[in-house]
Amino acid sequence: MKKLRFTILSTFSFCICFSVFANTELDSLEHNQTNTIVPFVSLSVEQINGDNRTIIEKGFSAGITINNRVNLGVFSAWNSDDLSFESIGLPRQFKMKYIHGGVLTSYNHRISKSSTLNFGTRVGQGSVRLFNTNGEMGIVKQSVYIMHPDIGFEINPFNQIKVKFNVGYRMMSDLKLQGLVQGELAGFSYGVTVKIDLFKKPF
Repeated sequence: MKKLRFTILSTFSFCICFSVFANTELDSLEHNQTNTIVPFVSLSVEQINGDNRTIIEKGFSAGITINNRVNLGVFSAWNSDDLSFESIGLPRQFKMKYIHGGVLTSYNHRISKSSTLNFGTRVGQGSVRLFNTNGEMGIVKQSVYIMHPDIGFEINPFNQIKVKFNVGYRMMSDLKLQGLVQGELAGFSYGVTVKIDLFKKPF
């Protein structure tokens, strides 16, 4: 049931983004605007407030912005701090690390010349690993699926550099690592992203 719900949410998110993209193309034609593609790279830091703990996550993404409206790209993210567990039904202390990646899409709604509202989502897959205190790998490993919708306020302090402050909620498939629960990695999030536009290419 939870996998079905996750699939439905992912499909719904994709349909919304596709609709936004189509509307953007129509708006561009109506106003006879020059179509542009802008490649970008970005770095992000987010805090995930789960049920039982707080997680600091770092991320990297790359993609293109179409007509200053639609962002399409790929991303990767990982926890920057070791998540320790003192009591999970095992005789030793363990730490957990994860990494996930996938596709991202978002829509920009310009408020002023230097500020924008951004509505987006990230959908992907990753893996979670448990390590013992000696750093041994491969003790326990599980694949997970995530979907992370968010909304952000983006400012443009420099010509090609943009800074976005965002809030969102990360959903993920169940964790079954020695009794760990889904809430360990899911929850409300907030963070900051620095986006660098590389160059503009008309098409």
